[in-house]
Amino acid sequence: MQKETIDKFFQEQLSEWQECSARYADLGKARCKDVVIDGREYHLMFNPARMRSATAKVVAGKVDRPCFLCRDNRPALQRDIEIRPEGSSHTYLLALNPFPILPKHLTVINNSHERQTMTSGRLSDMEHIARELEGYLVFFNGACSGASAPDHFHFQAVPREFVPLTTWEQNMWRQLGVQHGKAENVKIDFDRSDFCNILCWADGDHIHWWVIDRRRHRPWQYDAHGEEHVLISPAALEFAGVVPLARGEDFEKMTPSLLNDLLCQCWNREPLVDVGIGPERFEVISNTDGTTILKDVRIGIGFHWDQRRDFRYEGKIIHKKDLQSGSEWTVNRLSAERYLKSVISSEMSATSSLQLLKAHAVISRSWLMFGSAPHTLFDVCSDDCCQRYQGISSKMNPVVEQAIEETRGETLMFDGEICDARYSKCCGGLTEEFRYCWENRDYPYLRSIRDTRKDSSIFCDTSNKKVLSQVLNDYDQRTHDFFNWTVEYTQQQLSDLIERKLQAGIGVVLDLIAEERGMSGRISKLRIIGEKGETTIGKELVIRKTLSETCLYSSNFEVEQTPCNPNTSPAQQSEITFRLKGRGWGHGVGLCQIGAAVMGEEGYDYREILAHYYPGAEIKKLW
Repeated sequence: MQKETIDKFFQEQLSEWQECSARYADLGKARCKDVVIDGREYHLMFNPARMRSATAKVVAGKVDRPCFLCRDNRPALQRDIEIRPEGSSHTYLLALNPFPILPKHLTVINNSHERQTMTSGRLSDMEHIARELEGYLVFFNGACSGASAPDHFHFQAVPREFVPLTTWEQNMWRQLGVQHGKAENVKIDFDRSDFCNILCWADGDHIHWWVIDRRRHRPWQYDAHGEEHVLISPAALEFAGVVPLARGEDFEKMTPSLLNDLLCQCWNREPLVDVGIGPERFEVISNTDGTTILKDVRIGIGFHWDQRRDFRYEGKIIHKKDLQSGSEWTVNRLSAERYLKSVISSEMSATSSLQLLKAHAVISRSWLMFGSAPHTLFDVCSDDCCQRYQGISSKMNPVVEQAIEETRGETLMFDGEICDARYSKCCGGLTEEFRYCWENRDYPYLRSIRDTRKDSSIFCDTSNKKVLSQVLNDYDQRTHDFFNWTVEYTQQQLSDLIERKLQAGIGVVLDLIAEERGMSGRISKLRIIGEKGETTIGKELVIRKTLSETCLYSSNFEVEQTPCNPNTSPAQQSEITFRLKGRGWGHGVGLCQIGAAVMGEEGYDYREILAHYYPGAEIKKLW
């Protein structure tokens, strides 16, 4: 539906319907002011017509008035335009909202009287309507989330130009959890649709979604008396930056801190997370407590701890099909904080210091919200290529719960953006820069730093079993030589290994040459010389996986040959040994888990730990 068609419909209605026209004209007399919260601009207006929505009943089916959205009860002058979303069983009627918040305000009414409950089909209808209404933002208020007609299903729509949300910076969208893509991929708990607001708008071929999961219907100030009383029932537009207030006294006393308090009380900014468990269907056991056991789940894929175990999960178990590979993934959908409780329990021991657990909670949350995981079907996987996630671990204890709760929503930020908070097991005394492990870019907070105390001694150079047990799982503790380590191969063993991994056809390996090293000494480009040719590999993870049956501890190593002669005759080749003498475990970027564990044991606060490993970054609360 073209903008000109909607504009013409508006003008015709306002010319015919004088009572409604007067209300739209009154918007021009509204008192307005702007406030800023965390860089987001909110437009406040004193609009007494908002009283109808602010005092609306909550429960559908118990409202004590005729339904004002049913055609028989609507004003005789209120006309409508029919909309039939393709493939939908529903028909909608586009009409002017007679109690407008903005200069152009539409109601998209379901043709039949049905409760304000969101379903997957309704979500698809919403996408169709957003595409149909050119230049408009379409929104849904759940029955207990600001809907003025909880007994009759409807959407609303307003021009995007009047809504601050659509002009906020893209990094703000990411922080708020704005999603992109088709309705079928939008994450929403339909069982809680009464307690959510949904906004949707089309930008060319792109569809943007913002699902606001709510803690409560209204802030405590709504039912307060005296000076503390504020008549505000936040709905979709309030969260998107348009705040109509029905009382002048509320308008006068509204400050950024008060508005933030009112919104945050209702807004559970904690997003839902989709965790990919595996590209297969598992035997499922449902428990009476609402949790689910998946049998024989594979973990540690490609690493030395590769194994299968049974795990218990909270949240929902769903299945998603990868259209490219044809495989069907088992996915666990749960809240971000519940996900983090499992991650921290899986990555850390329950005996860890509270400060280490809190530091890890912040960086795990930051990495999750940054969104650097290499997946499209789900947000993160459960294995070590993302963050180790093993469901509800038996190792969970009150200290883990405390660490998550005391850092709830806390995220590392740098220059207004969420940090890509990487971490590894052991840096080896010097952390690495981002560019030497992944794409060629720099993050100021991921520069190389010395993991040392004031006396220059190294934090992560420890053999303290108590500290190591905090970071290393039982299968990780089978080795103790990760700070300084040595791996040996005969020439034939190394040649066979490299041929299996690369299939490069270079023949017997004669030499390994580090072409490029990072600041920590980790090799990011390795030249392999063979008797039939040579090849160059990188970056560090490729090198680690090529030079090991599983994965080398790190790419920070020197190569020694015995005898040290790359031109040895074939008859002597069996005598040659390649000795890799290395340091550290993992890529070495960001926080060093063992170093941080030592810092926690020595009394460092989690803020000090994070400041050490992520220089210049700040802790900010997102929810």
